[in-house]
Amino acid sequence: ERFRKGDSHYAFSNHIIILGIDDMVPYLIQQLRRNAEYKKCDIVVLTVEDTEQVRLKFHAELNRKEERRLVILHGMRLLIMPLLQDVDLSLTIDDETYKEELKKARVHKAEKLFILGEANEYDRDSLNIDCVKRVAEICEQTKRKKPLCCHVLFEYQGTFSVFQVSDISQQIKQYIE
Repeated sequence: ERFRKGDSHYAFSNHIIILGIDDMVPYLIQQLRRNAEYKKCDIVVLTVEDTEQVRLKFHAELNRKEERRLVILHGMRLLIMPLLQDVDLSLTIDDETYKEELKKARVHKAEKLFILGEANEYDRDSLNIDCVKRVAEICEQTKRKKPLCCHVLFEYQGTFSVFQVSDISQQIKQYIE
């Protein structure tokens, strides 16, 4: 039951993590599986979506070989602040809880990371940038030696353009490439 709901914990290492779900994820998985380097690598997808529904979607779009060693975990990569005035913010989960969600996917032991965000997510670009910072903090806390290869999806061309001319901090660069 816990496996089907995406609440299981695994001892992943040298795996690929995809944070978030949108329509491009099955194609990304297919592309990764075609690469000889990643054919036998675990692929971990962390999403807030219903994991059983995600599993069914993947089953319809991926073949058996592509689905092999694919794990779907339920969790949030970041705190998404409520935008409604009548929401009780005292119920908001603290920052450490969200780092634990990322640690559940063993981001500090991953070979490669794709930060995509969830489909139709409000303010996806800034949430993805914040996620990079959190991942770097986790890598620092766990004393990761080799920088993590990280790919970030930006929804807006403007965000991408800013990142082409600016640079991330040296502290982040030490853990994320």
